[in-house]
Amino acid sequence: MQVNKFGGLKKIFSKEILKVLFIIPLFLSIRPRSYIAHDEGYYILQSRAILDSGNWLAPVSWGTPVFDRTIGIQWMIAGCQKIFGYTSWSSHIPSLIFGLISLCFTYLLSKRYFGVQVASISAGILLLSPIFFDHIHLATQDMPLLAIELIGIYSIAKAEKEKSDVFHVISGVWMGIGFLIKGFMIFLPVMAIIPFILWRKRYLLSSKLFLIGFVVGCLPAFAWISLSINEYGYEVVSNLLHKLLYLSGENIFAKGPFYYMWNIPLFTLPWFIFAIHPLVYGIKNWRDERLFVFIGYPLLLAFLLSCFKTKTTYYGLQLTPYISILAAYSAVLFSTHHAVRRRLIGFIKILGICLFLGAVTLFLMRLNGFLVVGPYIFVIILFVLLALSITWILLDWRESGYRIFARLLLCQWVVMVVLTQGGLLTDRNPLIRNALSNNYDVMQIVKDQRVSFVKTSSGLEASDSKKRILIALAMKNLNHSLISNESMSEGDLAWINKRDIHLLPPGDLSILYSNNDLFPWVLVAKN
Repeated sequence: MQVNKFGGLKKIFSKEILKVLFIIPLFLSIRPRSYIAHDEGYYILQSRAILDSGNWLAPVSWGTPVFDRTIGIQWMIAGCQKIFGYTSWSSHIPSLIFGLISLCFTYLLSKRYFGVQVASISAGILLLSPIFFDHIHLATQDMPLLAIELIGIYSIAKAEKEKSDVFHVISGVWMGIGFLIKGFMIFLPVMAIIPFILWRKRYLLSSKLFLIGFVVGCLPAFAWISLSINEYGYEVVSNLLHKLLYLSGENIFAKGPFYYMWNIPLFTLPWFIFAIHPLVYGIKNWRDERLFVFIGYPLLLAFLLSCFKTKTTYYGLQLTPYISILAAYSAVLFSTHHAVRRRLIGFIKILGICLFLGAVTLFLMRLNGFLVVGPYIFVIILFVLLALSITWILLDWRESGYRIFARLLLCQWVVMVVLTQGGLLTDRNPLIRNALSNNYDVMQIVKDQRVSFVKTSSGLEASDSKKRILIALAMKNLNHSLISNESMSEGDLAWINKRDIHLLPPGDLSILYSNNDLFPWVLVAKN
């Protein structure tokens, strides 16, 4: 008996080790990390301002409280930087942790309704979906928001009328926490889940624990807004509402109503293709909770997101767990729906041929000098296209659904490992990083001296603003407020827009460092 027990424990332990080995090369990269400016760099700069100033109340942009978004993710990043130090790795810890939480609750939600096999496949599909995997390596609000939503929806699904327990509390808590992370955008998933609550979980609305959870969840956001109004005034804090009105109207981020109809399928390939049949099957056959959790909720959320004027890829991230679960369920349907399996695999093969032709085209363009891209990146892109295309082309519809998914998941895992270890998903701005953090000359000049940015004489172009954020993140001792040339003392260091230097008296500043990759910003010292 002891031997059998030990053998069982050893088997479980071996499985857990394999899972860890499966995930590690996807999360940890041998390449250095660097940021993208928006929105990742913006959040990290605000988090750093929190630590440098000790002001945990206001989201600050260049010394000015802006309140253009809530402060949850900035607190998380600042907390990790406080514990682990100011590094690119520590800034990404919240997204990595909440990414794992999202995987766990996708597994649990799928297991509750479809069993362990489908749950395991759905978690693997979610992890290896391009849009999800990309956001795991971004220090933004989106991965924490997704995790909070999944926790809330799983708790609502688990809450039972006869048993008042922790799931009743969490069913109410997540909404307020979600507001602190993403602001008013949390209202869309809340609105999307309301039909499920009214249809199957109406007793939650009269549950004392649910109401207590709702109040407790809202308290941090309520306290933050109240303290902020007391400190900065309603006019400043009301920018949260003004930003919502701006994003819900015509703006530079506004897109047509059909944006998500192509964007979501594109960034969840090939899994979205497999999710279509279970979606249709579920609409026809499911009359239980699955109809609302896996069809009603994601479709209603997609509709609400489409009605909102501002549309971005990361808004669609909220739908990826349900696409993953539906796609995984197709492995079950494949055992009886042979005609559908043959057609779907045939379509995947056609996509594989298109990818292969794309790889050949890129190779010929590179060979003839029409494609200007570094050899390192070109080799990685070519490998990814060839790996995906060959795997998709060689799929056999006569194999079992589980074997087909095993092949696809293994191929996708190899591709994601190559992209991660190659730095394409972690080293987002190698040119800026090389021009600053890895440049001995400029870091020797700056050392630990306080560095500022001089106000520009006119508005900044988007690319110049992004570079300013990335340069600021590389400075060890940063002045978070913009300064004027007149306020600089002799020996002070600052970055200035090179286009503005001619407006200053000759000899007023000495240029210490410039680099084409940093243009128009140059490092100067006051004479």
